[in-house]
Amino acid sequence: MLRWRTHSRDSFLEGGRISFRHLWRRAHPENECIFTKSGTFRAYSKKTKWRAAAKEAGKPPSEGDLLNQEALAHYSSIREAFDRLLNEIAQELVVKFAQPFESLKQRYEKEKRDAAQLDFDDLLYKARDLLRDNPKVREVLANRYRHVLVDEYQDTDPLQAEILFRLCGKGEVSQPWEEWRLRPGQLFIVGDPKQSIFRFRFADINTYLRARQAIELQFPENRLEIVANFRSVPAILDHVNRCFKEPLSVTGQAGFAALSADIEACPHSLPPVVSLDISSSEGKDVRANEAEQVVTLC
Repeated sequence: MLRWRTHSRDSFLEGGRISFRHLWRRAHPENECIFTKSGTFRAYSKKTKWRAAAKEAGKPPSEGDLLNQEALAHYSSIREAFDRLLNEIAQELVVKFAQPFESLKQRYEKEKRDAAQLDFDDLLYKARDLLRDNPKVREVLANRYRHVLVDEYQDTDPLQAEILFRLCGKGEVSQPWEEWRLRPGQLFIVGDPKQSIFRFRFADINTYLRARQAIELQFPENRLEIVANFRSVPAILDHVNRCFKEPLSVTGQAGFAALSADIEACPHSLPPVVSLDISSSEGKDVRANEAEQVVTLC
């Protein structure tokens, strides 16, 4: 099954950046201290080493902290420059790759029309177009489906989100879907943006955030956060909250909400959280060493 989906320029470029990082890492294996196996930049974490260097030179720890901040600034500027470089390369290649595929896409569309067939994506596009362009259809369907509940909303792609807002709201065709005025009580969505991982199905965390913001603007009191955790003891959640507060609060991320335990601490004395120092050693790669340490711990 061939699948054609209208991609935004940004989604093409995002895929290009990831691929190029991976290729760069494969071409420059000596730079493993900078790149992860997937080709992304490693997080900068050298504060301890700078402090140790300052101590060895007879300097106070604060001197090491200053040097660490300078190194972090240089590392960040290099990372930004590298991203800009890959972005430029990706833009050129997207144009070169997209042009030959346009004629193939047109042939594919003609084959479907001649055979009077639709694929799964066509069903979504036709439904969106019908709702967007026909007020009478919207009215009939809105009366038929008085209440719409969507679970796992974080896996929704932009096209599906638009269908929901066109079905449950009112607005002008020229308006973006998130600007349509929702009917009170018609659309109820449940989702966890931290679980938005299905990019291969075009699910996008930004689609979730746009829908959530649109609902909050129209109904400020209608957002409910579920933070009770029924699976983990308090010490684990304290650790998770501490480690993920900063990275999840960055723009474009899911957003942070502290989790609270709904069960009591374990009665045994085993540590709820363990930190393992994983590195390659004795001819083993990192994954093999990690597996061995986890088995030993268990």
